[in-house]
Parts: sequence; C-alpha cells; structure tokens
Amino acid sequence: MYYSRGLIKAKSIVEFDKDEIVSMLEEGIKLEDILNKSLGKVVLIDKAHLFLDDENYKELLPILIKFLDAHKNKMILVLSGEKTGIEKLLLLNPALNYRFPIWLDFEDYSESDLYEICIDTIKNKGFNLTDEANNYLKQVIYELYNDNNLSLKNGLMIKSYLDRLIRVQSVRVYNEKVSTKELNTIEKIDIEISKKQFIDKRRINLKTMF
Repeated sequence: MYYSRGLIKAKSIVEFDKDEIVSMLEEGIKLEDILNKSLGKVVLIDKAHLFLDDENYKELLPILIKFLDAHKNKMILVLSGEKTGIEKLLLLNPALNYRFPIWLDFEDYSESDLYEICIDTIKNKGFNLTDEANNYLKQVIYELYNDNNLSLKNGLMIKSYLDRLIRVQSVRVYNEKVSTKELNTIEKIDIEISKKQFIDKRRINLKTMF
C-alpha cells in the first residue's frame, strides 16, 4: 500500500530484532549504517522493548531519534514488542513517543486461530497430518492455550511447538525407515512426544527464571 502510493521506494520489509541489532553493534557496525541500508523501505524492529532494560544500549535511543529526524519521510519504522514494555519504552522517552504517534494493540489469538495457524504452517512446510493426528492436534492446542505455566499464547508459541514437532517427526521417520510416501506424514505419536517435550522444557525454563 505504501509503495503503491509512492511513500516508499521498495516493496521490501526489513525485519530486525533487538538481539540482531546488538550483535551487529558488537561487530563494530553503527546503528546509522544499519538503518541507512534500509532507507526507502518499511523497517520492523522486534523486541524493541528490551532496549529499555539493557544499560549498554540505552544510548541507542537518542541515535535513533536523530536518524529519524535527519531522514524524515524516507523510511517507515515500526517498533514491535511486548505491550507493557513498549508502552514503558515510549512513555519514558517523550522524544521517542512524539515520533511514534500511531499505536496498534493486537489481541491474543483464540484457540481456533492458533489451530488454523498451526495447520497452515504445517502445510506450508510440506507436511500432512493423519486424521487421528489432526484431531489430537486440536486437543493439544487447547491444552497449551489453557496451560497457566505457558506465558505465550500467540503465534510464537505455535512456531516453537511446531519446530519441536517437526524435529520429533524427523527422528521417528529416520529410525523407522518409512517409505517415501510417509516421509512427510505427521502421526499422533509425533504430537504426543513433542507436546510432552515442549511443556517439560517450558516448565524447566520457568523454574530457572525464578
């Protein structure tokens, strides 16, 4: 939409997260150089709220503000992150808040939304589900969504779970020496094992945090 109206020069969306930017800075690349390469595009900085908690990188905010002022109308910059953290980041920095007048709050997905995301992602990765696995997957999504020990109830949770599911399935088909036809088929046992591993790992991480 922005491109079609001539507001940006390229259709590209450039995405960074806080960790990627920090990694580049530690390699000696300046923030100005990182952003300069993205002029004329939409730039999304994810996990932006984490800059507020990092004493070593708070000075990046004045640099960011200066860059935006120097290149006004040459870039569309989006800061994304956890709601409370983003609010705190902007409200504690009036100069930054002033330059981001549009705030969008995305509600958590419902259980059915997460299931649809899950199915679409599985298909896009070239996998398919048996009928039994498909029915069980709905149950697992319900369990994950209603598990109070899991803090994430969004697409990132599903991505993390599916990464584990596909690893479990890959190990199984390798060990069982399945036929080529079954190579990309996800079965109920794959979902059972990956669910247990996923929940156990999340609970271990939660205990470590506290």
